[in-house]
Amino acid sequence: MYTITAEVINAFSVPASEKYPESWKIQLMGDTYTRDGQIKKEMITLSIPSGEFHKLKDQVGQSVTLPVSFFAKGNQINPFYPKAVNAA
Repeated sequence: MYTITAEVINAFSVPASEKYPESWKIQLMGDTYTRDGQIKKEMITLSIPSGEFHKLKDQVGQSVTLPVSFFAKGNQINPFYPKAVNAA
């Protein structure tokens, strides 16, 4: 398991539809280092459990550390919140 430390930019819920249940998302802005040592700001959106959402929604503008895992799809590596883990 990996962790990510980033600033909470936004927290929002996606209402349930006929096809999917309600979901909770958090948008994080963090630093990514380029090969030449420069820093690039990068935003990611993670789906998170409702309990974590309710803890993080009031932390917009603050730095948080969360567990993440990754999966590859095509030429992209995508982060996701591991459901079986509680945030640090």
